[in-house]
Amino acid sequence: MTLTPDQQQDGERLRAHGWAHGLVSVMNDTRWRRLRDAVIDLPVRLRRKDVRGPEPAARFDADLHHQLGGAAAIEWIELTTPHLEDLAKALGAVRVPFVRADDRLRVCGYTCPGADIDWAT
Repeated sequence: MTLTPDQQQDGERLRAHGWAHGLVSVMNDTRWRRLRDAVIDLPVRLRRKDVRGPEPAARFDADLHHQLGGAAAIEWIELTTPHLEDLAKALGAVRVPFVRADDRLRVCGYTCPGADIDWAT
């Protein structure tokens, strides 16, 4: 896919912002597609935090396509479902990095070096 000059410039600003805040990217377009494909048929609800955005509201959203749009800007996505172990297995099977947090899984698009992320297969 060819990026427009504006998209290239925004990507550069995003990387610079991440570096300035000690974040490194752990996801790419392929992993985001794998995430979407792995959970598309599961009853998941999501909330999203962008690298340059504020903390999200506590409310979770079931609109997977809306939440995963513009994936390059996603710092993390939290997913919740009544079937958390099934979700963890699905993410592990497609090698999507995540962190367990109570009743949800956090998929990290960016993280700090040395963070404890589950790369289980």
